[in-house]
Amino acid sequence: MHQVLNEKIPYFSDDGLSCAESTLRYLIEHGYADLPLDTVRIMTGLHGNMGRCANCGAVNGSVAAIGANFGRREVGEDMTLLYELTERFMREFEQTFGSVKCAELMEGKDPALMEQQHKCADIVAGAVDIAARIIEEGRAAAKK
Repeated sequence: MHQVLNEKIPYFSDDGLSCAESTLRYLIEHGYADLPLDTVRIMTGLHGNMGRCANCGAVNGSVAAIGANFGRREVGEDMTLLYELTERFMREFEQTFGSVKCAELMEGKDPALMEQQHKCADIVAGAVDIAARIIEEGRAAAKK
């Protein structure tokens, strides 16, 4: 049975969506990434974070949403704003949570433990707050 761990991100849990899926889904649903909801499926392969040295799924989902707004479609397009916003996100996430790496955020705990699931849910909620603000600021900067 699906247990809600954080009301802001109700679909994240051990038996729900992963960190990466939940982060991107929230940002799509709340208008921070103009993508079809089916795009969340591209994050499913990141479930379990593909290894111990990988970035947190909330980081991956957030960077995907930033890329959906400011990424390139063609060779030679300017990526200055994308790089600036991605770097800001990474820096703020790391300052807030202490690392961008899943294994370091988990502190050696089993990801299936309920204590860790609650921590991950809070990290996802925090990541979407940071990403949403940075995307809004990037959209304002792009209009100038």
